[in-house]
Amino acid sequence: MAPFKPAAYNFGYVLANKQALLIENINDDYRFQVESNQKINDFKTGACMIFPLLCEDRIVGVLTFADKENAAQFTSQDLEVGLKISSFISLLSLSSDHLKTVA
Repeated sequence: MAPFKPAAYNFGYVLANKQALLIENINDDYRFQVESNQKINDFKTGACMIFPLLCEDRIVGVLTFADKENAAQFTSQDLEVGLKISSFISLLSLSSDHLKTVA
């Protein structure tokens, strides 16, 4: 797989694939390699988790967790918790949309 377009970075990858992403070290992940002159304001992060917020297969947002305390890596347990939180937020969005159509 070729690196993802630098302008999209990790959010674009998650949006395009509609799947959660756990990155142990973003600097080493082949999907997000960019030239040093393309980095935005020298923003750096280590580990992160990114979740698409889906409402009836439509993306309504993205939820991100980054830089765990003490530079620890995110675990599969963290990923499961993130999936539950993102599902809950997506359900809230669905409820909000439903309330708008009923009102």
